[in-house]
Amino acid sequence: MNPRNWVRERAERERVCASQAPALWEKVRAALQDASDSYNEEYGNPAYPEVKYELENGKRILIVRTSFIGGPGQSNEERRSVLVTFDEHGGCITFVGDIDGSSGELVITVDGHEVFVTRKDKNERMEPDDVSRLLLQGIFFKPGERKRPRAKPRA
Repeated sequence: MNPRNWVRERAERERVCASQAPALWEKVRAALQDASDSYNEEYGNPAYPEVKYELENGKRILIVRTSFIGGPGQSNEERRSVLVTFDEHGGCITFVGDIDGSSGELVITVDGHEVFVTRKDKNERMEPDDVSRLLLQGIFFKPGERKRPRAKPRA
């Protein structure tokens, strides 16, 4: 029997990450899509959804918010977007936004036999909804913009 040492422990962590990271990505991707759909339901005009997303090859998702200044259909529109990519070989999720050139990397980390996301600059665990908030809040809610949720239909 081979004794446990740091090399074997590292190899085991990497095996766990390789086997579980795709499922974690699916949860993050679903959280991004759910937040986009919720934004359209809560803040958007049903006839003109502001937020759209496009899946690319299962490992990338592009999320775009188009807001119309002065109303839908007018030529004054503003687009804000983020491209989120799962790098299964690098064990990370990268993002590139068009807001102030924002970009970064979130690391997929292993704790025992469980994978989770952390920010590269912090070692704090992030749930898929936390990742969604980090990546989409600046796109959905610009500083200074007064956005109110739509009124709910009366039951």
